[in-house]
Amino acid sequence: MPGASSEDRVKVNVRYRAELELLAGESLWAAPVDAHDAGGTYALQNNSFYIPLAVGDVVRAELNGDEILQVVDVVEPAPVVLTSVAVNGDHEAARALGERWREHGANWSEGMEGLLSTVWKAGVDAEQVLAALAPDLSAGLGELLWLARPEQRSREAQTAIDFELDRVQHFPPVETSYWAADDPFWREVGLDSPDFLAYLQTLAGRDAELAAALESGDYTRVREMLSFINDGPLW
Repeated sequence: MPGASSEDRVKVNVRYRAELELLAGESLWAAPVDAHDAGGTYALQNNSFYIPLAVGDVVRAELNGDEILQVVDVVEPAPVVLTSVAVNGDHEAARALGERWREHGANWSEGMEGLLSTVWKAGVDAEQVLAALAPDLSAGLGELLWLARPEQRSREAQTAIDFELDRVQHFPPVETSYWAADDPFWREVGLDSPDFLAYLQTLAGRDAELAAALESGDYTRVREMLSFINDGPLW
């Protein structure tokens, strides 16, 4: 993941319109640009797999009713092209495509469940991107789902996002005896930074299942849950 260090990143939630047959929302990593405790502006640190939002796009987010940062505006799309390709093959096939495209101007690719989301370097225009993709698409290795220029990722173009701040508290606070700062496990696995411990304590206060796993020392389950939340294993 490009950009800020892990200690500088936060999660922002993109809320999708209820009438669309999408997930309720999607959680993306972001780096603060001009932010404070209640929100501010953030530069995305990974791509959306469901809508055209890319690494580098600057969004505004505010704390919702569950005290989670929710995207309420797209301030400035990054000056790059974003592509989404459905890959005909396994993880290794997707990795090979991403590596091959790097030779033709791709900057960053992320894969999930047969999808490859790619940001192209600034200055690589849509025509060059299509030319780079053409051999692999013609060979049947994938299908282009979308190509999104900056103007196609503006607020006005984001018809799938519900930008209205959700002020309802859906997840009442969880009462837990767990205290992350007193747990030696995180020092053993190298995840004992104050920012991470505060992040973990916040999650435990919102998710009863995670809190129960932490209280019982079931780190296998904790690892599974954190891997899902953070799009990959943390240790």
